Amino acid sequence: MTARSPRLAALLAGLTLAASLTGCGLKQEIVNTRDTGLDTLNTAIQQLEQQSSMWREVLEKTKTDLIAAGQSTLANEVSNIAARALSDAGIEARCYTDFLGDRTLTMLRRLRAKITGETVPVTPVFCNPTPNVVDLNLAPERRPAVEIAGYNLSTSVVKAYAVSASGRVDVSTHLSNPSEFLVTLNTGTNGVPFNATTSKIEFVLSGAPMRSLTVVQPAPKPVPVTYPKRTLRIEGTFDLNDDELVASDEDKHGKISGSVQVAAGTSSAFKWGDCVGDEVQGYLDLNASVNEVTGEIAVSGTARYYEGTKCGTTNSHGSRQINVTIPRGQRVNQQVTMQDGDGHVILNFDMFNE
Repeated sequence: MTARSPRLAALLAGLTLAASLTGCGLKQEIVNTRDTGLDTLNTAIQQLEQQSSMWREVLEKTKTDLIAAGQSTLANEVSNIAARALSDAGIEARCYTDFLGDRTLTMLRRLRAKITGETVPVTPVFCNPTPNVVDLNLAPERRPAVEIAGYNLSTSVVKAYAVSASGRVDVSTHLSNPSEFLVTLNTGTNGVPFNATTSKIEFVLSGAPMRSLTVVQPAPKPVPVTYPKRTLRIEGTFDLNDDELVASDEDKHGKISGSVQVAAGTSSAFKWGDCVGDEVQGYLDLNASVNEVTGEIAVSGTARYYEGTKCGTTNSHGSRQINVTIPRGQRVNQQVTMQDGDGHVILNFDMFNE
């Protein structure tokens, strides 16, 4: 028993040493592999920090280097970052020149943080909204949601407020966050409750400058112009003649002048009359009404020629109907001639819509 103890001890010591060496090698391999992937990511991050517009080339080389180093999992993550950037290439037009490069840099830093455990600041980045205004001229059911692309977006770091004359109202409940690259604001029927003085939407971003979006109020409805009252003014001349068989003819000339105010919903009368030789008489009886919407004055009535043994008799020798419409601010001329063997009545007058 005593003789075998040294040999047994030596065997046990050998096995222990072998096991110890194997364990150190495995650990060192893990460390080396991890460090290779981390170094590759660090290199990519440094390159993008210097020239973010080269993101495509940097990602492709990083993926190749990771595969060569046996880091297929990290390589796959980098490949996903590249695919995401390519799928959102159209967003860059709504943002700024190096948007995709900057976002790629942020995503690589976050990938590195999975290895190092470091904390990567999450600063939301907003691009230009689509549409770039909220147009309240559109009916709510036709009003599109506002889409804002970017990255590091979530409703926990983005708040929205409707600003109006009455103050600032939190409308963040109407934000949606389909992905960290997109925030939408519902402006439709069940969305932000706009009022008549809402002027803008403010977006408060954690760790980033506030952004705002203009709200276009509906154009005020035009107050209809109405014309409840107008004035009908009449200016003209008359010529009356009493044709005598024995004695000399008698003539009379003069002016027709006067005005009446015409109110909507009522009718106003204008009357004129004169006589010559106690026999020939001329009369003008008009009624006027106004169109409240257009301001036109409609005039209807009769011009009459009477002849008798004295003025005031109603022995009719002729009449003429008058029906005209006078546009607002204009005039219409009327000429009336009524004549026979006993004499004549000639009227020439203008009617003004004032």
